[in-house]
Amino acid sequence: MAVPEESSASSSKADKARLVREERTIHLIPLLTFLCFLLLFLCSHDPSDADMSSFGGGVGGKSGNRRLRML
Repeated sequence: MAVPEESSASSSKADKARLVREERTIHLIPLLTFLCFLLLFLCSHDPSDADMSSFGGGVGGKSGNRRLRML
């Protein structure tokens, strides 16, 4: 009868290990969210007039596509 107790004890340990791993992975969600916001922040910028001139916006930015000027 010692065999069933050992198998239930080992399965209990495996269940506890799985639960601990799941509890730790939940903490990755805020970290990944922060990293995504940081990446978006670092990649976004206001284009200068020189950048917009390649789209036909000119140095003054008065001509060209309004949507491109908003970028």
